Amino acid sequence: MEKNTMLAVFAFLLLLGMSSSSSAPSEFFLIERKEMRCFQVDFPPSTIVAVEYTLDPVPTGTVTIKGPTEKNSWSDTFRKKEQKEVMLKTEKMAASGSLVYTSQGLTHLCFKSSVVPSPSKCTLSIKRSHPSHPVQDSLEFGQILTDLNLLRDRTTAIIAEADYTKAAEVEFHDQSLKMNRAAVWWPVVQIMVLIVTGFAWVVNITAFFRKKKLV
Repeated sequence: MEKNTMLAVFAFLLLLGMSSSSSAPSEFFLIERKEMRCFQVDFPPSTIVAVEYTLDPVPTGTVTIKGPTEKNSWSDTFRKKEQKEVMLKTEKMAASGSLVYTSQGLTHLCFKSSVVPSPSKCTLSIKRSHPSHPVQDSLEFGQILTDLNLLRDRTTAIIAEADYTKAAEVEFHDQSLKMNRAAVWWPVVQIMVLIVTGFAWVVNITAFFRKKKLV
């Protein structure tokens, strides 16, 4: 019974590892002229992010990744215009390239082209990268220990993603409450303006008729 339970737990962990290790689907876009195409990459702080791309044909330009100056929470950093950004990674455009960096929150991935002889198709893939753990052959069950370390790292990443999303939801909820309060008072102000305007019109029309002795 105990052996079957251990096998069931190990099978569950193995399935969890397989589902967590799946790569993100690739997207593509066209670079047709001298321009800068930027994308927002949103991962929790301290997450290792791998960006892979291919270009056909290869234009002349650079690929850059910019992020906040320091690690901050979602509510402290993101979507603030005064937040300064620094260069995290940069390289010249190539037929295929890969950039790995440590996320500090919301970052911007930019493709800046200077010479584009013909429309260039860019295939882009962005995914979370996990640290590698060498197999400990000298120990019994070395492969199992390595797999458990990998699953531990992925579980930590999932928890960090959940906390990050929770902070984002809290911030969005606060903004929604502020918009709701504004939406409540704005119609009241409009109704008051209409009432005052109508009363002023009635007074002015009545005074005009009396002045002309029409009533």
